[in-house]
Amino acid sequence: MKNFSLKSIKFLIFILVSTSILAQTTEVKSHPTPPMPVELMLGDRGLNFQLNTTKKFRPTSRFGFFNVTTFFADYKNVVSKNEIFSQSLFTAKVWKKLSGVTGFSINHFAGFKPTAGLQFVHSDPKLLVVIQPQMGLTESHHFENFSLLEFKPKFKDHWGLYSRIQTVIDYTPSANSHNRSYVYLRFGTSYKNYQFGLGNNFDFYGPTKHRENNFGTFLRAEFF
Repeated sequence: MKNFSLKSIKFLIFILVSTSILAQTTEVKSHPTPPMPVELMLGDRGLNFQLNTTKKFRPTSRFGFFNVTTFFADYKNVVSKNEIFSQSLFTAKVWKKLSGVTGFSINHFAGFKPTAGLQFVHSDPKLLVVIQPQMGLTESHHFENFSLLEFKPKFKDHWGLYSRIQTVIDYTPSANSHNRSYVYLRFGTSYKNYQFGLGNNFDFYGPTKHRENNFGTFLRAEFF
């Protein structure tokens, strides 16, 4: 890859080694396996599909894998409007709710980019918070941040509220240029491990931050 410099490779190795050493110094606690959510939204502009994966290599391991992948397909199959946004990262817990991450990000607008950064996760029965800032390891050194906030209190037994705000921003500081960002909103009801309701996607493209909206209904399932 032309833009992938020797300094970037050294930095990637440094992140992996340093997070490994720090991870070995913390206590090992076992946590329940997080679910794998799969979501489909039928909007007025097109179909949106999302898959999230958070897995440890072993139940007590400090190391794991994180992925969030989103596909959008235009109903009329206009190829230029179809798109993908995906992050695939290896994670290493360094302290309580904080992990080091490294891997790559792919989107149809800016292509393939290796990244490294940090991941903060807070999870309890009512609230999930994920904040994941990353810096690109190519010569452009783009900045990317993924964040997610879920509020999901239970009403009684298996029923409850489900709401989510999910954002991504991809920015190149050296060029003072916006590449790609989005804000996804969800509000609905949960029953056992299923969620359904209304959703709205706000997508922003390029330096001009051209905006496209997609409003519709969503169905989400959590697989364990």
